Amino acid sequence: MSKLPQEERSAQCERLGKRVARRAYSFECFSSCYTKNIMPIVSIIRDYFLWHYSAAYADIFGILRNYLWSVNHMFSVPEVFKSLFAPFKRIQEEKVNILKKPEDFFANLFVNFIMRIVGFVLRTALMAIALCSFAFVLGLGIAAIFLWTILPALVFYFFMSGIYYLL
Repeated sequence: MSKLPQEERSAQCERLGKRVARRAYSFECFSSCYTKNIMPIVSIIRDYFLWHYSAAYADIFGILRNYLWSVNHMFSVPEVFKSLFAPFKRIQEEKVNILKKPEDFFANLFVNFIMRIVGFVLRTALMAIALCSFAFVLGLGIAAIFLWTILPALVFYFFMSGIYYLL
């Protein structure tokens, strides 16, 4: 119902009698005040659910992408992968001519080969730890998305079960 202008209200009072018109006007005022007080709450709830199930997912995926980027750069995965077969801490023996000192040449070759194997093993272990961290962050992200999806239902369930146990 819409509010009646003053002239129509007075005309209605004359037609229906003062008592009936007051009741009609008070109901009109009550219904107007009721919708004014309730509609913002309904609007907030609607806006919350629209945000919760649309824009918030984009934010969660952005946060998850940032965490995965952080793990990737914390372990320097691209740089470690590029230098996978490089010697450990760049420790190498000096190059020796094979014709002048063949025993030193083969000793240096063996040491360089061992340093490359040590570097490969350590970098592989680092990449395995990075992969585990990556999988852990991804698992937490998937769990957060699942929890975010069912959280409103859980809040409602816990609220209703709390009321049930109170009674």
